[in-house]
Amino acid sequence: MVLVAPPARPVTGERADCSLLAMFPTTIWTMIRDAGARDEPARTDVATRYREPVLRFLRAKGVPAAEVDDVVQDVFLRLFSGDALGKADRTKGRFRAYLLTIARRVAIDHLRRKRPTAPLADDLEDTDQDPAFDEPFALDVLARALDALKQEYAASHAVLERHIAGQTVDRAELWVARKRLVKKVRHEVAMTCDSTDAIEDELRILGRYLAASKASAGDDDQSSPR
Repeated sequence: MVLVAPPARPVTGERADCSLLAMFPTTIWTMIRDAGARDEPARTDVATRYREPVLRFLRAKGVPAAEVDDVVQDVFLRLFSGDALGKADRTKGRFRAYLLTIARRVAIDHLRRKRPTAPLADDLEDTDQDPAFDEPFALDVLARALDALKQEYAASHAVLERHIAGQTVDRAELWVARKRLVKKVRHEVAMTCDSTDAIEDELRILGRYLAASKASAGDDDQSSPR
């Protein structure tokens, strides 16, 4: 199942971004601003939602298990700091890339402080993509999309569960369930971006991991069932 297909009639430019703001007035960026203003529920929500990809990234880059919880906390403290938010260019409007940048810098600071003579991992270079972060981030997006699907379309969620379990399901019902899941994934990604172009960029980056999941994998024939 292709999760990165653009809308049939894409709307671009300033009008599209205004429409995006109207559809999603509360995005991750507004939540982070609230968190930076010491809104404790916002801090808890953001940290809980994105803890897993940060933790898995830090472990992959060599932060020991005994130290990783403290380093995860440092990542979110830096994310919520007014100084970081004021200086951020928001990495072309993509929260994933911004959080990855912060996590990488915190990891480097921690490893240099704890092991000043040890060489850093070769893959701690400054880029806006890293499989060690992007894969768990994408799977978290998919998990939230599935939860949202279950809340709104319980029957479609049940169809996907049976499909994942290897059971035979009705082809038409599966097609509808996947289409609904695609919409939920796009919604989740839209919440982390500040423009329509950024949404499409993110879907292309995360799509390689989403397409490999059992929930979104499907037949080669993507046409409507007859």
